[in-house]
Amino acid sequence: MYSSATQETVALAGALGSVNIVYGQELGWGGFITGQDRPLLYFLFICPGTGARRTAWSANHGESKASFSESWGEGGNALSLKLVWDREDDQVLIGDSRYDRARGNVFVVSQRDKEPLKSLQLSGAA
Repeated sequence: MYSSATQETVALAGALGSVNIVYGQELGWGGFITGQDRPLLYFLFICPGTGARRTAWSANHGESKASFSESWGEGGNALSLKLVWDREDDQVLIGDSRYDRARGNVFVVSQRDKEPLKSLQLSGAA
């Protein structure tokens, strides 16, 4: 089980998306912190070719889940990407896909206009 409390977000040029690093600690028995604060999750949100500006970014570090979302455009043409990290099961949920974070903690989440959401898990970063 893990805790997370902070993230670092850098917007990409041209409002195409963002690069994100989530920091936290490993938790031991009883929920006590057993390690130092370190990067635990990396993800890239990208929406190429939308021509829309980024309209919203949000992060919520809840008790057992952390969620991150980013939106572009407004109204019927709006696009929104979301990633949820279940820190108890150590799984990452992106759209209909579920990933075991132990197999890699780097993710790319992409959507182009009305095309289906695409996600990719990459091997871990130190």
